[in-house]
Amino acid sequence: EGYHFVNWMNQGVPVSTQNPYTVEVTQNQSYTALFERNAYTLQTLAEAGSAIIVTDMNGNEVPSGSTLLHADRIVVQTSHETCYDLIGSSANGVTFISGDTLTVTGDLAITTLTNPLLATSDTTAIVCNSFDWYEHTGITQSCENLTHTFTNAAGCDSVVTLHLTVNHPTTGSDEQMVCDS
Repeated sequence: EGYHFVNWMNQGVPVSTQNPYTVEVTQNQSYTALFERNAYTLQTLAEAGSAIIVTDMNGNEVPSGSTLLHADRIVVQTSHETCYDLIGSSANGVTFISGDTLTVTGDLAITTLTNPLLATSDTTAIVCNSFDWYEHTGITQSCENLTHTFTNAAGCDSVVTLHLTVNHPTTGSDEQMVCDS
């Protein structure tokens, strides 16, 4: 497993790619079967806010799309940006820890799963007639879903949702009559 037959050799010379190979024995001869390691493809998929760096055992970077051979050993490093949480890393669906050494036994897909660190909050306002709120101007109707995105001190997004009630004044007249009593 992990190797494939290439050819038969006789005294260092390729004689056949047939397997099995039939020979008529007329004298002492030595035949050697030549096998090579299977070649596999490395694919990396880093979700937003993360990075995957794969190196061989000599520290040379191995980019996505590279060909690896059966039983090659690689080191996989994962990282994430400030505004993301690295939830996990996997190789062909098997979880690993950044810095682990993996042994290649087939095509290899390395992925990361991230979650943006998004702060959210709500604010409520009750106003008369109309309201301006950041890019939302001239609001004259009540609403529950206006949002505005700020950048927090860490440089990450912070989303505020406005729950707005707009009251409109009522006008009219009231006539009263007072009698002597």
